[in-house]
Amino acid sequence: MSRIFVALLAVIALSAVMCRDARAQTLEESARVCSRRGEDTTPQTIVEACTRLVRNSGRLTRENLALAYWRRGNAHSAAGSDAAALADFNRSLELAPAAALALISRALLYERLKDRDRALADLSAAIAADPNSAIAHSNRGRLRMDARDLAGALSDLNDAIRLDPLLANAFVNRSGVHLALGDRASALADLNHAIELNPNLAHAHHNRGSLYRDDGDLGRAMADFEVAVALAPDFANALVSRGHVYALRGEFAPAMADFQRAIEIDPRNAIAYNNRALIHLETGDYPRALSDFNEAIRLQPAYANALSGRGAVKLRLRDFVGALADYDEAIRLEPTPERQNARCDIIRQSGAALPPEC
Repeated sequence: MSRIFVALLAVIALSAVMCRDARAQTLEESARVCSRRGEDTTPQTIVEACTRLVRNSGRLTRENLALAYWRRGNAHSAAGSDAAALADFNRSLELAPAAALALISRALLYERLKDRDRALADLSAAIAADPNSAIAHSNRGRLRMDARDLAGALSDLNDAIRLDPLLANAFVNRSGVHLALGDRASALADLNHAIELNPNLAHAHHNRGSLYRDDGDLGRAMADFEVAVALAPDFANALVSRGHVYALRGEFAPAMADFQRAIEIDPRNAIAYNNRALIHLETGDYPRALSDFNEAIRLQPAYANALSGRGAVKLRLRDFVGALADYDEAIRLEPTPERQNARCDIIRQSGAALPPEC
């Protein structure tokens, strides 16, 4: 064999080793990015890195392949690609059916897709797979609270806090249960503790601000809403709440700016439309008030406040039949003495005979 041929074989062998090393380095780098290690990661780079791993599935263990699908699913979810995220979570769970973290991730996606039953089922499966998962208990507690299973919610959230006393979100979630049970002091205590654990929780500041506002402490309420908006500038509900305090202070210009921004962020935010309508009503702009109340009711047909607000606009416009219809529906949904008195006033102004209840 000639020296030239031997040298050529050596070059070929070296090239093969270098290619294998390069592929190994590429997969190692993909694993790093797929695992979100490093400051250079974005949802797109994570999707690309995890996809490279999936395409080399023959070189991964079943467990690591399941992790790659789960991590890619999380990246898809963060980017708002719900269908792709769900497909990846499903594939991950086919490979590792008892993976608690994948079950929790899929539950969060189901929750976002308004499928509470499937979300609850996944969280229960996650707890069965890992009874010590504080996050699974906390998330299931929140969903149980939304389903009005307050006893089950409180049990789950107490377990979450027992398992992880530093889990700030569990305290935020439990505060909601306390509030639903009428225990405002415990709700406030939980929110205070959550903020002590993690001062950067925008929703904790927002919820505490809402408690202060409802108690008439507008100064503290505004301070919390300001922090919430600073921490999460696109937090539509925080903008609506801050705008509400501005409106209560009679500061309509900044209130309108907050409501407008909230609607831009979340065009389906019925409360933002309702609150903006109230300012239009207060300032005498009845056509815009009517338009905003109509949109709030379209988005949330059983919104008693918007119905009574629209009834007030119709009364100003001397549409007694329409005003009475709106107040009757608002009273059917949420009867209050104020609404009943307003209904009687509509009948009185219309010139019709007053019924006995008036």
